[in-house]
This record gives sequence, structure tokens and C-alpha cells, in this order.
Amino acid sequence: AMGIKSCSAANKASVEADMQVCYHTAHSLEVQYLKGLTGESEHPITENAVLIVDEVDGLIVDEDVNRSYVYEDKKASDLLNQGLERTRRGGKSLRYHLGASPLVAPKMHWSERLDQTYEQMEALNTSTQARALLTDLRELYTEPIVTLDSTEGMEAQLEALKAHPGKGCTDFELLSMITAYVVENMVERLGSHFMPHHTQILTILLFLESNRLHPKEGGGNVVAEVGTGEGKSLIISMLAAFHVLRGCPRVNVLVDNISLLERDFSTFEPLFQLDTRWEQEAGRRWARIGKKHAALAESVEQAQAEMKEKVNGQDYTIDSKVKKCKMLDRFGRPRDSAYELWLELLNNQQFKTPVRYLSPQFLLSRPYVLKKHSKIIGLSGSLGNEAEQDFVKSTYECELLHVPAFLDCCRGQKKERPTCRGVFKEETEEAYFQRLSKLAIEYRDRGVPVVIIMKNDDMVSQLVTKHLCTELGEEALESKEVNTISSALFSENRSKFKASPPRPPSLLYICRMLKDVIDNAARLSTTGKYRITCTSPIGGRGQDYRVLDDAVDVNGGLMLIVGFIPESEREYVQFLGRTGRQDKKGQFAAVLLANDYVGLDLAQASSGEDSTESDLRIIRRILADGNERTKETLRAQSEVLRKGQVVNEVCERVFPKREEPGFDTEQWVDMIRNYRDLTNESILSRAMKVEDGITRR
Repeated sequence: AMGIKSCSAANKASVEADMQVCYHTAHSLEVQYLKGLTGESEHPITENAVLIVDEVDGLIVDEDVNRSYVYEDKKASDLLNQGLERTRRGGKSLRYHLGASPLVAPKMHWSERLDQTYEQMEALNTSTQARALLTDLRELYTEPIVTLDSTEGMEAQLEALKAHPGKGCTDFELLSMITAYVVENMVERLGSHFMPHHTQILTILLFLESNRLHPKEGGGNVVAEVGTGEGKSLIISMLAAFHVLRGCPRVNVLVDNISLLERDFSTFEPLFQLDTRWEQEAGRRWARIGKKHAALAESVEQAQAEMKEKVNGQDYTIDSKVKKCKMLDRFGRPRDSAYELWLELLNNQQFKTPVRYLSPQFLLSRPYVLKKHSKIIGLSGSLGNEAEQDFVKSTYECELLHVPAFLDCCRGQKKERPTCRGVFKEETEEAYFQRLSKLAIEYRDRGVPVVIIMKNDDMVSQLVTKHLCTELGEEALESKEVNTISSALFSENRSKFKASPPRPPSLLYICRMLKDVIDNAARLSTTGKYRITCTSPIGGRGQDYRVLDDAVDVNGGLMLIVGFIPESEREYVQFLGRTGRQDKKGQFAAVLLANDYVGLDLAQASSGEDSTESDLRIIRRILADGNERTKETLRAQSEVLRKGQVVNEVCERVFPKREEPGFDTEQWVDMIRNYRDLTNESILSRAMKVEDGITRR
């Protein structure tokens, strides 16, 4: 926890033991919740905990509305594997402590204006509550917390602010102390002291007064749209530290992307003292038996029929290096931990992997779990389309905020949007890959780094090996002139570690490898030319391809080429956010394969150099189609979501009793498996029968 140095000796131990900031993926947070119910965790999610969400993807459940947590039925698994073999023969937490760093003269590049920041905030947030709060903040936050105009007196200024203001301090006094530590430690990241932007400080202050924006017992929930590259990670770390120092026993930070989670650990390691305790993502598997052979056979037959309908490259991908078939999500990204019986059968068929037969014993509704926190604070590069915003507001009972770009709040400055260099639609795969390769090399030769985002790992591999390396030679890979980023990086490298499940050091190692590729993407290669980086969607969000050479700006900025327009507007905004970051120029182009957009009435794609309205109209048409599908998905899932929250509440009460005599596993599993077809009354009735069975015994 922060501020331990200034705590008394008597309080120090209790602070260290009770106050925690813990970064989670969605899965690890769900496992933590389950462990809390079963008594396996010392830190269950309680009503005193605060949740900070990085990107609304963690809130919008557009795929798995409710997730069944399954436990292996070992006897059924053994029975199933024996049967398949016979058939084959006959015929498959961290804690943070703010540190200090040496004083370095500041480097000021922009003239940021606080009054302009307030004006931009008021223009974007027009509700009566937001306007009233911003008016009050004008009286509170009137000048920078730390003055960085010169080094004279700066050390004394920082030391004075760093003194713990005490229990009776105001929120602003506590935030000022945290800011002083941040200013000192920014040298670790930027090479000089740097004051958090007015937009960042104001966003934090708005969050701290969230009950005024959206009144709710214990504090209101608020989600803010903070543009890509505008410093969400710093806001999150400062908010986490603030709530810990205010006595919150636990702050959970949800970063539902394991590489970005590790990146944020590494980024703020100089700022915070990192505790090496890790939450294991894989919880204990409870073996529960009770499936009849007839039901098992019926499940397998249904899964075999499902397997035959699945399409490689659409529903799953084959990772030959680790010998595993992986399910794909709606964006074509592999889901390493996904379980489906048809997927188990497919892996058995392809690689003779033993089948695990898992029975669902706990239904988890993510909104239900997240709303158990006393407060939800969210920051996102995009709040999504209208349907997604309505979903977030109604499901989590929260208010939405919009934060202006930092440069829009600076004197004589304006945030430049990336320039569109054309949208190209190709009829054949060969023409598609040739266009991508030609465009990448053309802009690389113009003196800018190039980042290409492809739909999946297979397309990354095809583009690099069959086209870019053909044009540039195999030595382009050796000289790192051409780099690749794919989700396979995680599975390939994890397999090198013997521990099962893989221990955190393997994950750290992999994420640092990814960080090296990202850090070098916008730098010159050993050949003296800028690099071409090809990535699956994993490199299309959250990663900072930092441009340090001013010459790149002269030539238009980093060139981003997207090989597809995703259905989700949130995803597209993230892709576009890889170029034109902060005060840098940016440019982009889209190369589309006609077969990906069959049925869409797209205008003729351009072959020109500069942005035209017709180019942008194509992109808007694709996103509009995706938005309509999102609306339908969320509308169709609303009833299932409501039922899921009822089942989750029932599971919370009954599941911890599963080891007691009289627990009817078969009836319990059947209720969870078929809850979609049951009424709320029927769900409650079945749960009561299971509880009555335990009581009678």
C-alpha cells in the first residue's frame, strides 16, 4: 500500500496486511470470486472493494453473457476416452509502495491551459450534474499541483506535498500527495519530471465525486471515454493508490488482456514497489461424479454433430506448433482457455489429446460479480456505439463521461486525427496480399515505420512468409526489418516451460518479448530503414508504437494498414489509436478482402493517395452493419443475462455446500445446463430442492 513510510509502526503491519491493489484479467477476477465463496481465498470480493476497469470490453459481455464454471468429472472423462479409443481401433496481488527518484530538470513541450480544459470538459459533458460538478471543481483545482516551470525550489515543493496529510485530509490534499510521487517517478518513464495533464487530474477528481454524477448508495458508478494514448494507465494507478490510502481494503483493476496487464506492471514498476505474489488463474478442479452413461453418450453425439459443422479459420484455428485446436472469438482471436466438448473431440481427433469431460456446477454472470464492488470506475478508449453505451448504463447503473484530448486543451494546439490514405477492396486473396505488401513497402521507403493489423495469426504468417519476405528477401526477418506479433507467441513460448500450469515467470518472459517488439517497431532496423510490423489483433490495441524520430512526422507519421474493418466500433477505434498518438502525426489505409463483406453494399473503393469521403463512407458502412448486429445481440441476450444473474445468486448460496451429504449433483448440473429454458421460479424451485436434500440428510 502507498504511504507506508509515513505510517506509524503500529499501523504499518495492518496496512500491509489489509490494503491491496490487485490487477486482474476477467478470468482471474472470476476465479478470485469463486475462491472467496469456497473459503480458498483470504481476499474475497466484498462490498468494500472498488473496481477499476480498463476498457469497457470488460463490462460489455457480447459473447459469453453468462459463463459456466466447470469441474472435471474424472470418471466420465476416463470412460469417454476409453470409448473413443475403442471406437478408433474399431473403425478420438500486488501491493504498491510509492518510491522516489532523482530530481531532473523538466522538459516542457506544450503550453497546457486549465481554463481551456474546463471549457472542453463542459462542451463534452452537458448533463446538469456534470456541469454543476465542473463548476465546483473550478474553485478547487485552479492551478497545477506541482509547478514545473523551473528546477528552483522544486525539490522542496515535492517534499512538502509528499508528507502524508493525515486521516482528516481532503480528497484533493491526498491526490496532491500522490501526484508529487508521480511527478518524481515520471523520470523513470520519460527521462524528466512531468506533471500529469489537467485532463488526467480533472478525470480523477470527477471520479472521486462520482456519487454526484450518478447517485447510488455507497458511491456512483462512472465510465469515462479517455482517448487512446491519453494516459489511462496512469489515471488507473493513481485512482487505485487513492482508494487504498482512503482505507479501501481492496482495489481490483480489471485489464482483460494479459499482455497489457503485464505491460502496466512493467511500466509502473519504477513508480510502485511491486509485490511478487501472483493470483493463479487456474483454480482447483473439484472432481464431481454423477453422469449416467446414457446422458454421456447423448452429450458426445451432440458434440460430434457440432464438431462437423465447425469451420477451420472461422470457428477455430489449428496451432500446429503446440499441437492444439483453439476456439476463435468473434474477432478471429484464439481463446486459449475456452472449453467446449466439440473442441475436446476435435483435439482428440487431430492430436489424440485425451478428452476432458467437464460438468458445469457454477454459473457466473459477470455483471453480477462486478456489481458486488462498492464502486465501479471505468476508463475506455471508446465507449462503443449507442447500444453498447445503453447496455453499460443500464446494466451497471452508471453515468458516462467524455474526456477531451490533451492537445485540445493546449494554447495554439489541436489534436490532429490520422489521415486516411485510401481504402482498397480486392476480389482475390492473391491480389489482397499483394496490395498489403506493396503498400507496406511503399510507405516504408517513404521513411516511416509501418504497422499492419491482420485478422488472425494465419494471415500474418501468409503475408510475411509468402509476400513480404519474397519482396524483401529472407534476411528481412533476420535483420528485424520485418517483425511479427501474434497470439501464438504466448502459446509457443509457454510450452517451453515445464511447469503445469505455466508459472508467472514464463508469462513475464513472453510479455517482455512482446514489449521488445513493440518498443522497436517505430525505430530504424540494422539496414537503416524503418521496420514493418505485422500483427494479429493482439497488437492492435493498448500497445504504444512510440515514434521518437521527428523525421517520421515530416513524412506523415507512422503508417497503419488495417487488413480488415472489425464489426466492433470499439475495436476499430483501438486499431486507429496505434497511429497519431499524443502530439504525433498519423496516417492509415485499409485493404479489404471482398469475401469478408459479402452482402454489404459497399461503394467502390479508391485507388488514390489521399482521403476521400467515399473511402470513409466504406468504413462507416461496415461499422454501421456491425453496430446493428451488436444491437440485435444485446437485445437477444437481455433475458438470458437477467436469468444468469438469478442463477449466479442461487449458486452463491448453494455451491459452497456441494461437498455436504445429500447434495444432488445430477439435479444441480441439469439446472445450470438448462437454465435458459427455465423460468426464474423454476430455477429457484430446483435450487430449494437441492438444499432440502442436504438438510434432510
